[in-house]
Amino acid sequence: MDAKKLKSFMDQPHGALAFSGDPITYGHINLIERALPLFSKVYIAIGENPDKKHTFTLAERMEMTKKVLEDYPKIEVVSFSGMLPDFAYTHDVKYLVRGLRSSSDFEYEQQLKKIYASQGKKLDLVYLPACVDLDHISSSVSKGVEKEKGDISSYVPLLVKQALEEKVSGQYIVGVTGGMGCGKSTVGKLLENKSTSELPVHNIDLDDMVKSLYFDKTLPVHDQVVDSVVDRFGDGVLDSSGEIDIKKLSAIIFSDSNAREDLEKLVYPPLDVVYRQSLYGKKGLILVNAALIVDKNLLHMCNNNVINVVGDMDIRRDRVVAKRGYTKEQFEARIKEQLSDSDRSTKIGAAINDHKTGFRYDLDNSGSLVDLERNVDLCFNFLKTQFNW
Repeated sequence: MDAKKLKSFMDQPHGALAFSGDPITYGHINLIERALPLFSKVYIAIGENPDKKHTFTLAERMEMTKKVLEDYPKIEVVSFSGMLPDFAYTHDVKYLVRGLRSSSDFEYEQQLKKIYASQGKKLDLVYLPACVDLDHISSSVSKGVEKEKGDISSYVPLLVKQALEEKVSGQYIVGVTGGMGCGKSTVGKLLENKSTSELPVHNIDLDDMVKSLYFDKTLPVHDQVVDSVVDRFGDGVLDSSGEIDIKKLSAIIFSDSNAREDLEKLVYPPLDVVYRQSLYGKKGLILVNAALIVDKNLLHMCNNNVINVVGDMDIRRDRVVAKRGYTKEQFEARIKEQLSDSDRSTKIGAAINDHKTGFRYDLDNSGSLVDLERNVDLCFNFLKTQFNW
């Protein structure tokens, strides 16, 4: 940047966006991104009001906001109390950026502008209409949707999503995954056995949940799922009693990638509903046990918090052959359809870096049951430290 452009940039005024940050949402972030080019510096002013009941403390709101915005230039996150015009005056802020979601917002802002003007400080307001795709998002809506166990991954960044799950629902969600034959189901059950009244542990096996979609007639979505599968794959996937034959269905989808993708599209929406309904009312450690949570880009479900079960490939193959009746050739064919241990670890690490939240705990299951129990104990101690239990 040459001297003339630098002077022009430095001559730009300071701006500010003020909000409670309880918590910061994608709506706030979009507003900030659009405001940045207008000013040489933008203050993100987090309001401190002792008379208002916040979900998060001021320190927590500041920490979340700073972490979410740490890669943006020209930003300083600060707290303030008292009148906003006074904050603007002491920080040489000439413009206050305000977001508008509706016509009623504008009417409110006009009243606010008069109140600010009455304080004798010159402060111009810059109004930016909310993006149509984001105008339904607010801090209070995000908390309300989380309370009812809706999906808020499109409302707030993952680190905020995790904080809301902990504060609003009392839930600490961790994925348990690994390649075929790694023993992730056993790991989930061993961790669930550590449940206490002070720290409940719930093991939700998504693979078992998929099967329940096919076989549990008490589920409201059962008939819908079976009908959609039969419509796509034909009556040949049914057994003599008219129920889904898993072996027949598996033979089709593992020999045809398009068929497998079609089945996933049919099953994922009802699975998502049943999964979120299963979370309702649960507190404590929630284990989301799923073989393909990384492969299918579902890490947002567990906020990139992953127990990655690994093990010697020969041992894993022998387990599958002995317990499931597979041939070695069938095992080799199936394992090729999954991410390798190395690729899985890399993908988890990339997600953690991208979203600035999460952990990967590699748990080895190459030894005896005694070895596994010891490794699970170590893992559980790690979780207690990670979540400050």
